[in-house]
Amino acid sequence: MAELLESGKIDSAKSYVESILEQKIDTSAGVIATGSPVIDAVVNSKLSECEKNKISTKFRIDTMLGNINQIDMSILISNLLDNAIEGCGGADSPLIELTISRQKSFLYIIVKNTISDSVLSANPNLATNKENKSAHGFGIKSIRELARKYNGTVDFKESESLFVVEICLSITD
Repeated sequence: MAELLESGKIDSAKSYVESILEQKIDTSAGVIATGSPVIDAVVNSKLSECEKNKISTKFRIDTMLGNINQIDMSILISNLLDNAIEGCGGADSPLIELTISRQKSFLYIIVKNTISDSVLSANPNLATNKENKSAHGFGIKSIRELARKYNGTVDFKESESLFVVEICLSITD
């Protein structure tokens, strides 16, 4: 959103905010409680969306985030899960796995989702395929920028009908 505003695309920024505000959390879905209200809201919203789309989920979240800003973390999780939900479209047995784990001074975020066809073969740069390109295509860029902010790495790969995103962030207490 900040990039849209900085580049003078006010209408696109407004549309983006409106699309976020239109999303409602369905409390019938399972509830994740990490202790961070911001992260909990994002994860539970996406969990609800998965349930509506009949996507199985496996979430394992370590709450020891060190110096990672909660808003940054929610942006990462939101973009990763939005992409995973979209990526499950057409898969026979849709599944999303989210793992957030801390090992010493690193935080690992791994998201796996089933895919029906190779994403990287058809779209190696992971460019948006949405019609309104001025209002979309910021998720992967945000993920990469946040990885850079925390002296980390991000890797996109595929393995056995799964699209896998692995992020490693350097953290301090």
